[in-house]
Amino acid sequence: MKTKLLFALRITLIVCIICTLSFTFYQSSLSKESSTEQSDKVGGFLGEIFPPDTPTGEFVQENVREIAHYTEFFFLGLFVSLYVCLFLPGVRAEMPSRIKFALLSLVISPIIPLVDETIQIFSDRGPEIADIWLDIFGYLSSSVIVYLIFFTGSCLVCRHKAANNKTAD
Repeated sequence: MKTKLLFALRITLIVCIICTLSFTFYQSSLSKESSTEQSDKVGGFLGEIFPPDTPTGEFVQENVREIAHYTEFFFLGLFVSLYVCLFLPGVRAEMPSRIKFALLSLVISPIIPLVDETIQIFSDRGPEIADIWLDIFGYLSSSVIVYLIFFTGSCLVCRHKAANNKTAD
């Protein structure tokens, strides 16, 4: 039962990563007009949640595109870091090898935003450095949160096991 659940979780995370990347790259391939039209639709939807005549609503309306960039990459970082924590390099691996995989996922985080902005060159929208930084920040912010929780929890479990082993001796 546990193996089936882990397999389902692994597949779910892989599908989430692929869907997030596909959505992100698709959005980058849209023409300037189509992209603006979609941003306006999202802005209209968000305007119903955050009325534009409030400070929060005004901020949301002015920064719809930036919020979208951050959110897409926040979820991508979340899915990747969960996958790394749960399935790489293996459940029984030592902490140093787990940390290496976590650091590798953080180091490669700028690659996807660079590819994303490069796609925009071919859709005549042009890349923006600010978008790359927003993407990286979104990815890193969720990844760092997941890794802090995971590694702190792992250290607490190791300490608890060590304390139990000492009392058993």
